[in-house]
Amino acid sequence: MRDVYNQRALEYARAYGKLQGCGSDSHLPFEFGKTYAVLECDELEASALLRALKTAKLITHKAPFFVHGITSIVKFAKGMGFRFDGV
Repeated sequence: MRDVYNQRALEYARAYGKLQGCGSDSHLPFEFGKTYAVLECDELEASALLRALKTAKLITHKAPFFVHGITSIVKFAKGMGFRFDGV
């Protein structure tokens, strides 16, 4: 996602008192675990998790530029009928 959209979402959340979160659109194994939220929560209840999100620390890392190229190549190849097991 482009940085400008992330920045707009962050500004909106802050302006309107919305909870912030983060996630990734990982496609390749080395991308997993790069973006996550650190929560301090003693209970596994929805209400406790929502409270913990108010003070969560968001750890975010952008995917390397070449990841988008790999994803495009795989999509193109699949469209041409090639099969990739596990991708």
